[in-house]
Amino acid sequence: MKIRLRFEVPCAPEVAWLALHDPSVAASLYAPVVVMSPVGGASAGSASAGGASWPERWEPGEEIEVSARVLGVVPLGRQLIRVRHARLTRRGRTVTVFVDDGGPLTGPLALAGSWDHRMWIESTADERAGRADRAVWNDRLTITGPWAWLVAPGLWAAWQLRAVRLRRLAQTWGRGAAG
Repeated sequence: MKIRLRFEVPCAPEVAWLALHDPSVAASLYAPVVVMSPVGGASAGSASAGGASWPERWEPGEEIEVSARVLGVVPLGRQLIRVRHARLTRRGRTVTVFVDDGGPLTGPLALAGSWDHRMWIESTADERAGRADRAVWNDRLTITGPWAWLVAPGLWAAWQLRAVRLRRLAQTWGRGAAG
């Protein structure tokens, strides 16, 4: 099953790419309903003494296990975030793709057998014409497995909310909030 989003964000492509690599942006997409924390105790943008902490930036080769809790209290499960970059050629242009091929380890989302989450940023036609204040955000999640159909409706709804949050957050990125 694939969930695909493609939408414009009100910031330059370089700024969107920096935000895509910012763990605090990822953690804020679902907060405060779902709070993500590195296993070991830190919350987004912080570190805990002796516990796991968020990396400064997502870099290729990065692996971190996170827990998700509804309202920060009710356990939803754990997920492995495993970052790498790939290349994709679209419309004659090659773009770098941010890939998270970790996936759910426990909880309801673990019913999906495999997890392939890919995001990339493209220029808008305006930027190619010399106006660089907007970018196109592409977000694709592919899950497979015998139980993927069970979690698909919830993921589809979460991805729609994710797009709304990303558009809102992107309004602040050009002012130095991301990256």
